[in-house]
Amino acid sequence: MKSIVVYFSQTGNTRKVAQALQEGIKKATGNCDIAPMKGFNPNELRAYDVIGLGCPVYDWDAPKPVKAFIDTWRGLEDKQAFFFASHGPYRGGVFTDLAQRAVNRITVLGYRSWYGEVRMQHVPKPYFTDGHPDEQDLAEAGQWGADMAQLGQKVASGQLPRSEADVCPELVWGKRRVNPGYQKVPGGADRVFGLHDVPLTYDRQKCTYPKCHICIDNCPVDCINLETEPQVIQGKGCLDCGFCEKICPTGAIDADWAPLAQFWRGFVPTNVRLSIDNATRRGHFRWLIPQSTPVEDGPPFYVLHSRRPRIKIGQV
Repeated sequence: MKSIVVYFSQTGNTRKVAQALQEGIKKATGNCDIAPMKGFNPNELRAYDVIGLGCPVYDWDAPKPVKAFIDTWRGLEDKQAFFFASHGPYRGGVFTDLAQRAVNRITVLGYRSWYGEVRMQHVPKPYFTDGHPDEQDLAEAGQWGADMAQLGQKVASGQLPRSEADVCPELVWGKRRVNPGYQKVPGGADRVFGLHDVPLTYDRQKCTYPKCHICIDNCPVDCINLETEPQVIQGKGCLDCGFCEKICPTGAIDADWAPLAQFWRGFVPTNVRLSIDNATRRGHFRWLIPQSTPVEDGPPFYVLHSRRPRIKIGQV
């Protein structure tokens, strides 16, 4: 049986989980390939029996490129898949998003998520999920990967009917969790106040393109074009993830994060901490920072990491 783990990752959390899953599957079955989703040809999935697909949670949902990737799946009806994700305090409806596209395309064996460190510009530091995924998380991921591979073997051999193994129906027609973070956006309608409300700015004088093209190389949806006049930073399909702003080495890409950071300072004690406390009581969350940490009083990530780049590719 051949397996592969395909992942979409920016700050490294999902990549770490993907690597742990790969190792667990290799120990259980003897082989497992791994590949980043960007640039991967979905037609190559037909050569595999079990396919793992993972991503971070964006705005309580699956990233658009990951959903579009599943939309390209053809001829995989006799294959098995499993989904995994990394996230901050909220998992949201990520697996419902993925299952809605996978239903009738492939048999989905299971889904699981792990907490991960949040490096969004407006989030205070230290933050609740800092330190995740740790060694314990990754060991659990390895074991779960082995479990998924062994389950896939049972389905492939006919020991377990596909109809009994497929979890898509419970995800697609079950109750979906909703985004709790609604607030009236200044000057706008009632909706989620998030990264998509913070426009990026571009300073041509600070930019060293074409010598530097790190933002173009690492945009998950290829929507940055510095060849046009004027230059395009947030082109069609932009995820509003702010990743290009974090990795820009000169600060040519920038934004005013203060309003969103101020909103989050009030949102943390009334929403995020309650969610984490509930997860702690249920045994679903392990604190790796002191539980008494006054998270809402910490400086936002963009202030703490004011020196550019805020994060370095290869060090996340």
